[in-house]
Amino acid sequence: RGTISSSRIPQSVVRMYRAIPEGGQEREWFEPEMPEELRYQSIGVKDLIDAVIEGREPVLSAEHARHVIEIMCKCYVAAREGRTIPLETTF
Repeated sequence: RGTISSSRIPQSVVRMYRAIPEGGQEREWFEPEMPEELRYQSIGVKDLIDAVIEGREPVLSAEHARHVIEIMCKCYVAAREGRTIPLETTF
């Protein structure tokens, strides 16, 4: 169980709240170590948070995520087998 706190500003720090954290404490807020370039990659998470607050669909859908995961998985198979692998999903 937990909560993610994030600003709409890409340069901001992501904070997380853990109800049962490591180390035996009962509750804590912490800032996970995140390289600068990953902070910009978290914009999708920030849009998801905004979408929930604003009652709208997020920019990136579950279908888009599924398509990206398929590409990532099949590129390894294609490289290993030395051939193209057809995709089953579209976006």
